[in-house]
Amino acid sequence: MTHRGVEFSYIRCNTILDTKHIANFEEQYELGDQLGWGQFGIIRSCSDKLTGEVLACKSIAKERLVTAEDLRSIKLEIEIMARLSCYPNVVDIKAVYDDENYVHLVMELSAGGELFHRLEKHGQSLQGTVGNPFYIAPEVLVGGYNEAAVVWSVGVILYILLSGMPPFWGKTKSRIFNSVRASNL
Repeated sequence: MTHRGVEFSYIRCNTILDTKHIANFEEQYELGDQLGWGQFGIIRSCSDKLTGEVLACKSIAKERLVTAEDLRSIKLEIEIMARLSCYPNVVDIKAVYDDENYVHLVMELSAGGELFHRLEKHGQSLQGTVGNPFYIAPEVLVGGYNEAAVVWSVGVILYILLSGMPPFWGKTKSRIFNSVRASNL
């Protein structure tokens, strides 16, 4: 599979991906420290043995893929990542390897950890009005922060993606905040 000039490599051994490409993950990459984890596997740093480039590798344990839906989910994740890799501020997927026990997704390393784990660690202790004013929820403006504020910000992002403009507008930060406060959403 080729994406933006990058040949995705695969291993044919108890494969779940539909491909005829053969390559060996261990020949090209050396795994490093664990960076995070998810439902199906773990994320570790890895380095390209040839170039020395430091990347991230999401290793998905095949033993955890028990249903046809699990398999479809992994294939869809790979497809979505490949399609979004060409956009700025989206992690680039570099290669996919499918061996006997794991599917390895080699991708650009994004420093700073996972947003989910950061939110989990801080719980509701986040306070203050930091960040871009277009995305700030009314709760944050009055000094509170909870899951609803995150949902609000996601909604604003979706609105911008669909319409091309923010739902709350003002020429200054305070006017944007007034627009957010006046909303009836």
